[in-house]
Amino acid sequence: LKQKNFDLYELIENIIKVIGFRFHDKKIQFNHHIEQSVPRYVISDPLRINQVFLNIINNAMKFTNIGSVTVNFNSNIIDKNNSEVICIVQDTGIGIHEDKLDAIFETFVRVSSDKEKLYEGTGLGLSIVQKILAFLKGSIKVESMLGEGSTFTIKIPLQHGTVIKKEATKTPFSTNTEEYPITILLVEDHKLNQLVARKTILKKWPNAEIDLAENGQIALDLLKEKNYEIILMDIQMPVLDGIETTKAIREQFTPPKSQTPILAMTAHAQLSETDKYKEYGMDYFVLKPFDPVQLFNAIEKYKR
Repeated sequence: LKQKNFDLYELIENIIKVIGFRFHDKKIQFNHHIEQSVPRYVISDPLRINQVFLNIINNAMKFTNIGSVTVNFNSNIIDKNNSEVICIVQDTGIGIHEDKLDAIFETFVRVSSDKEKLYEGTGLGLSIVQKILAFLKGSIKVESMLGEGSTFTIKIPLQHGTVIKKEATKTPFSTNTEEYPITILLVEDHKLNQLVARKTILKKWPNAEIDLAENGQIALDLLKEKNYEIILMDIQMPVLDGIETTKAIREQFTPPKSQTPILAMTAHAQLSETDKYKEYGMDYFVLKPFDPVQLFNAIEKYKR
């Protein structure tokens, strides 16, 4: 875990912006509220806290087809320097049978509805959330009734931070990029990550051409027909993973196509810290969930 002073409200609002349009697409209501008691500036690991909240809210949305998902943030004071931030995510989805409540936090467990429809996903989300919360000295509990919905309650103790002054005149990247038609190959199999990456990139380059490959083999087929200024490469994918695909690009194609910049997309900080991506033939890395500034700067630096 990394300790950083950050704006918790801004983190929450970014999650809501990223995932909000998916609720609109599913035609279910999305309610959210932050109580004034919640400290705005805190010290903790924003990347991991982002993973926790995003996973739980996305999970609620995924298993809700009718009704709503409601997210409330409140807090309890621990002492003058610390508060316990509480996130309650309540949905009107398919619910969970009582004897399955403990199992949903196990790796690769998936829940099926009464119609035996298997929902998308490998079941890693809740397992990862529980592990991250253990490091954060937090907790998660679930209450659910089959067919009526579920309520997840997350509690995280956070140290109070200091006010971060925003510099209105300073921007992390140039803004006169609307007319620049950058071409990007996005190699990513997870639907939510595809949507987040695409939405983030189009904020910076509204006219960007973004081709999507759901696995490495599709990426290789696209590369045979088209040139790209940069490739965003997920590591874990079916058919051909990111490492195998990068090796194939470097070995099977001729310059300049074989030299196309490749940015690894990974949730594993160890890959970036050990420079493993370079050993695999990649030029750099971008951590997931995406930090827009890091993503934009990396693309700007390495694109042709």
